[in-house]
Amino acid sequence: YYHYMDCVKFIQKRIRIFLQRKRLKEKYRMKFVATCVMIQRQVKVMRAKEELHKIMMAEQPVQVVFDFTLDPKARGIIPFSLQMWTAPWVGDKSLCMKEGVGQFENAFYRVQSDFQKVKG
Repeated sequence: YYHYMDCVKFIQKRIRIFLQRKRLKEKYRMKFVATCVMIQRQVKVMRAKEELHKIMMAEQPVQVVFDFTLDPKARGIIPFSLQMWTAPWVGDKSLCMKEGVGQFENAFYRVQSDFQKVKG
């Protein structure tokens, strides 16, 4: 009788372990699937933003921005600076979607107050 009970307990213990492992695998699989879906959604959003950026650069190749002066000494004299950002293909529309070309460049970067050191 005791041997029979020990065998039943052993089998029940193994079945419980098997079921617990199965539940854990399912839990981790669901977590993995949810994470993959989230990452895929983020990549889709990032690609959509990049596409919108390319379209905006083609439609509006020149942008003007007022920016705060970063240098604390120069900030007292010139609190804001005007930045004119131009697409690198202005004047040549054939380059607008060329790979490696596509970031705006600040046309006034050499004359803004942050480029030059304020003496004082």
